[in-house]
Amino acid sequence: HQTSSPAPHFLPTHAKETKKREDVSAKKIERDARAFCRL
Repeated sequence: HQTSSPAPHFLPTHAKETKKREDVSAKKIERDARAFCRL
């Protein structure tokens, strides 16, 4: 089996937390990009 990527059902809560952090950082990057565009 592949050790590089865990199964989709592996620690679903951890996956949700990771997704949430990704969403937050994506929003932050988006906000930073808009702020940069206004410079």
